[in-house]
Amino acid sequence: YLLLGLLRQQSMMEKELQNRVLGSPLGYAMKGKSVVILGFGSIGKALAKRLKPFEVEITGVRNGKWSEEDLSIVDKTATHGEGLDKALESAHALIVCCPLNCQTRELVNSDFIDKARKGLMVINVARGPVCSLDAITSGLSSGQLGGFATDVFWREPFLSLSEDPSRLMDGVGQLHRLRDEIGANVILTPHVGGVTDLSYQTMAQIFARNVVEFFSLQDSNGEERWWRTSGEGCVVPPP
Repeated sequence: YLLLGLLRQQSMMEKELQNRVLGSPLGYAMKGKSVVILGFGSIGKALAKRLKPFEVEITGVRNGKWSEEDLSIVDKTATHGEGLDKALESAHALIVCCPLNCQTRELVNSDFIDKARKGLMVINVARGPVCSLDAITSGLSSGQLGGFATDVFWREPFLSLSEDPSRLMDGVGQLHRLRDEIGANVILTPHVGGVTDLSYQTMAQIFARNVVEFFSLQDSNGEERWWRTSGEGCVVPPP
């Protein structure tokens, strides 16, 4: 959704509607584009499978081993230390979905962005601080970035408007200003990537299944539990 929105310049569409202009702005097709997925865990893999029908070139980035199944859904592979810079040189879009830790905090910084193809579109569905806010706003202002979309922010939960009236602590204020003042290609969504009827239903099912499995004598692999039961069948944790 966010990648398609950036390619079709959704924020500019809203302005054109206000100006009563039809047939503008010019959008870009996804077919033939090069997409780098930074972080190839369960989210990255699910994303790659959904991108395949759009006929894009997918580069998966991870530091761990690659299974045959994972290799079948990407066109190229890279690690944070090898191949990533080269992939960025021709990438049209970067999708960030790696975990936030001391190694990935502000991983997408000014040096990172400067190595990329001019006009790179960045989509962050990981955690806000994986991207440097200063680097993102600078890249949008200079044109080095062709767009930025995020479903995550630099401070969550948000502060109230009385505590942060300019919305500077979470990054919303800076990004909205660039969108409104210079027409930056920016899309912000309020951390709703997993907020759907199906995902909530699935989470409830997984939770219920885990509770049932927790109180069973064996796990799903048939292994004995680490606890024992009393004669009355009550669960008794080990001392």
